[in-house]
Amino acid sequence: MVAEIIFWVVLALIQTMTFLIGCFAGIFGLFAWLAIVILHILCIVKGINGQRLIVPGISQYADKF
Repeated sequence: MVAEIIFWVVLALIQTMTFLIGCFAGIFGLFAWLAIVILHILCIVKGINGQRLIVPGISQYADKF
């Protein structure tokens, strides 16, 4: 959750820098938002079924904490 907040703050700062970079960052932000929403829905569905969602590359780091 904290990583998402930091991501959105950084994306907002990038969007305000210049026009061209801001346009690309806005389009990227749309796809990033969609991916995060889909990931949250998958996590909720797996959690309701008593399973665990394994995200390759990320889950191994989360297990350390």
